[in-house]
Amino acid sequence: MIPLLEWLTKNWDALFHEEQLPLKNVGRSAAEAMALTRTPPISLKEVDEFEWLGEWTAWWDRHNLRSAREGGLFPDLYMRRYRSSFEISTGAETLIGIPEEFAFLAPHRRYEVDLDNAARRVGGCFRAMGPSRCGATRQCLCRRFLDAHMAAPPSCGSGER
Repeated sequence: MIPLLEWLTKNWDALFHEEQLPLKNVGRSAAEAMALTRTPPISLKEVDEFEWLGEWTAWWDRHNLRSAREGGLFPDLYMRRYRSSFEISTGAETLIGIPEEFAFLAPHRRYEVDLDNAARRVGGCFRAMGPSRCGATRQCLCRRFLDAHMAAPPSCGSGER
């Protein structure tokens, strides 16, 4: 869970404030748009494919939960601000090395939730990880997250590993 917490801490601003997709707004959701724009269209004759992929990958790293997996089995799940909402969308990209009997059951879905409520809920997870519930590494993450993103952060311990 530490990689997920670190990813949320690092990408909070992008998740809750960055709406525009990296290359083109196509499709109904971020997951669909990212699947459709992974490679540049053939109609673009003079395009640097490495630059295109670099922009695509940078956005993917900030918005796809799977970028935090570090060996875990995470879904192909995108999160971003969408106007005054928070969009959560799922793709169907397969994961290399995943056991055959393992499957995510909700590909190609899109949900919108209240932006402020989503931010409060995610922030609440960090608040819940106070000194009495977790080790020093998580306490440090909790403190860094709350200091950076939440008003009047509660104390989250002082030890770091």
